[in-house]
Amino acid sequence: MTSSSSPKSKSRGCHEKIQWPRKSTTTPAGVSPGQDAEVEEDKEDSTSGLNEMESFIADNHPTASELFQRNADAKKAFKSELVGCTVFIPNEDAFKNLGSKRLDQLVDIRNEEVSQKIISYHVIDEPVSASELFNAGGVLTKGGEVQIERSVQGGLFGLGGKEDGGVTLNGSKVVKTTEFKNASSTSYVHEVDGLLCPSILWRYADQLRIPGSS
Repeated sequence: MTSSSSPKSKSRGCHEKIQWPRKSTTTPAGVSPGQDAEVEEDKEDSTSGLNEMESFIADNHPTASELFQRNADAKKAFKSELVGCTVFIPNEDAFKNLGSKRLDQLVDIRNEEVSQKIISYHVIDEPVSASELFNAGGVLTKGGEVQIERSVQGGLFGLGGKEDGGVTLNGSKVVKTTEFKNASSTSYVHEVDGLLCPSILWRYADQLRIPGSS
């Protein structure tokens, strides 16, 4: 997987022009930049690029797919075939760990404004690879800035651990990265094990509800 690195601790959505490989690949998390790794080639068909990416998300992450299809920033990014995009997709375990209350809040039409803001924190309207995430201190999503830290294993209370080649965004770990390429652009789906939005956003959920309403 060929990619370009950015300076460390630079908040960005990536602006450099990069020569990308001409295939769709999946890179496991925990592989350091420059280190050889096995990759899975996605099935190629006539609907390559972003349309293929939407199908991939729907097939593998149904809960996230339903929420993202309701979000204007995500839908616009999916169709940006000339530019490409980056989406951080919470996996099914992420929504299970979220709990039934917050999941209900996400899909409740009365919390639509908050839900839209939460999902927008998972979208960048240009491509950012796994290697670039590893070398960045943060990214600017459609919802706002998200801090990035390199993940570690071992140690005690964050001390004495060793970097494992992966990254976390607002505490959520990137589990796997899948790259999608069409004739003119590249897009990335980064699977994460949690939601990236600031926890303070949840305080605004349900504020417009009438007391006693169901």
